[in-house]
Amino acid sequence: MVYFDILKAVKGGTLHLLGEKLAKQYGDIVMCRTIIGNLCFLNSARLVRQVFTDKETQLIANDRPHTFTGAVLSYKFKDVGLSDEVKTSEWSKIRKLFHSTLRFYGSGVETLEGTLQTELHNLTETLEIQTKMVGENNRQIPLGCCELEMEHFLPISIRRVLATLVCNECPTYILICYCYTCRLAVIHSVACYNLYSYTPSLRGSEMLIGSVYLGTGAMNGSKLGARSSGHDIARRLERIRTCVSFSPTSMAEVHGDSWYATSTELLKGFFLYMVHHPRVMKKVQEEIDRVLGQKIPSLEDRRSLPFTEAAILEALRVVSAAPLSLAHETREDFTTDGFFISKGTIIFENIWSMNRDPTAWEDPEVFRPERFLDDEGQLLPPTHPTRWRFLPFGIGKRSCPGENFARSRAFLYVTTLLQQFDFLPPVNHDLLPLTPDSWTEGVVLQLKPCYVTIKRRSQ
Repeated sequence: MVYFDILKAVKGGTLHLLGEKLAKQYGDIVMCRTIIGNLCFLNSARLVRQVFTDKETQLIANDRPHTFTGAVLSYKFKDVGLSDEVKTSEWSKIRKLFHSTLRFYGSGVETLEGTLQTELHNLTETLEIQTKMVGENNRQIPLGCCELEMEHFLPISIRRVLATLVCNECPTYILICYCYTCRLAVIHSVACYNLYSYTPSLRGSEMLIGSVYLGTGAMNGSKLGARSSGHDIARRLERIRTCVSFSPTSMAEVHGDSWYATSTELLKGFFLYMVHHPRVMKKVQEEIDRVLGQKIPSLEDRRSLPFTEAAILEALRVVSAAPLSLAHETREDFTTDGFFISKGTIIFENIWSMNRDPTAWEDPEVFRPERFLDDEGQLLPPTHPTRWRFLPFGIGKRSCPGENFARSRAFLYVTTLLQQFDFLPPVNHDLLPLTPDSWTEGVVLQLKPCYVTIKRRSQ
């Protein structure tokens, strides 16, 4: 029965939902033998940390499966995320330099912060104009408000940040990034990912899909080279490229993919939850007003806004944009917690289930930022049990290298937009519910078209 459930989930892109069901039924670790190979779901933070970080297992449990995506769309496993060679010195070098590129210390912090602040200033001006125009021309929408589909402003804004950081504000790159991410939405869907990986009869289409993908990548790379000379991040990417056998095109696309998809979905999910939970939104705004007033938010303000930070962490938990992270593959046989895991087993870090486990979270279905705060209203330290079992960016050698970058970016978007605007239910459309079917399946879950009303706050 489980066998057919797995095939159905793979086809429908609901493997994370099946993983949650299996975790409730069988516990912290679930092993499945299927026609597409052996699958293993790790359903607790303890086991995930144990398998991916212990010295005995970290070098044999952190490879990537040989999939269509990795072979054709990621330059034959030569990128940071899908490379299957964690034991090699080249991969370690890429990883370390990738970390240093995204760490943004010293002048890099100012580069990131300045780019985000400039973009957010332009975005808030655009939204303010929209609130004036729409309210005057549409009697159904109150004055000072506008109704927008979030896909029409948040992803575009993030693409502009990407283009500025990587290519020193190249407008053509913004268009290319849009086409690239739209393509990823289809090709990287769970159904397509597994369909091409495990169905040889369909692999004749590799030439078609691969040529489209790589053709756009070539344009991407040419724009990167043409416009990024002297740019800080571009220099760091070039350093990585010259140190290892890694193409500039793949570097640009690896960065673009990892920066764009999860950030977009986190922010869209966060503001949808704000619409459904106006009390939480008002509490975030009260903290911003009390601490910042009308001061432009900066990254230094993160320590002074613990409730805002907690709300972002809670959004990371409930949205779980990468529900199973990226699959791991075992290099050798090993045993963990008394379970034998054979060579070639596909391991899933079941983030979706861990973030909804009632034994780990009180009322996991409730959006409650306070769970990340102590009795004095301060953010819990990373060593606290609540934070210890919270792994939205993974752990170990395959953890997301852009965690701090992503959280910094989310903080500035949240504080700047909620400082200036209220997010309310739409007037002319139904409000998207907070249910799994409001997101389309994929390696990264994507929110379906979602309209919200944006109202300029009275100061």
